[in-house]
Amino acid sequence: MNTTATLAGQPGTRRARKLPQEVQVRFARTPGICHTLEGDVRYETGDAIVAAPAGDRWPVRREVFRERYEPVSPTAAMHDGRYRKRGIEVLARQLEDTLRVRLPGGRGELIGKPGDWLVEYGADDCAIVGRDIFATTYELIAD
Repeated sequence: MNTTATLAGQPGTRRARKLPQEVQVRFARTPGICHTLEGDVRYETGDAIVAAPAGDRWPVRREVFRERYEPVSPTAAMHDGRYRKRGIEVLARQLEDTLRVRLPGGRGELIGKPGDWLVEYGADDCAIVGRDIFATTYELIAD
């Protein structure tokens, strides 16, 4: 899939809201690769490595992290510690078939299985979210 395509107007696309969830975060001190549930993703120095309570981990580019997460006291902003993702509205489509999504900038490739969700946060910013994780961390918005 071309990551510049949008889910807007595509059959099966739903609006959803990311639920606030506390996560543990560390900021990368060197570039590396994060082994996510959906594939390997490259990150740069300063990017956030987010770990959810269920044990899944994923990198978030520093500039995106700053917009979408807020520190939980006593964590200071942009320092290692506990954060809460702000509740944001997204577009989502449940996958009927296996889907490969190339991330921009050669950061990696995500693989979604039938039942997983393709989630679009904004232009050129999407993710694959496993079915069980989506069910506990997002809510569908009635149209």
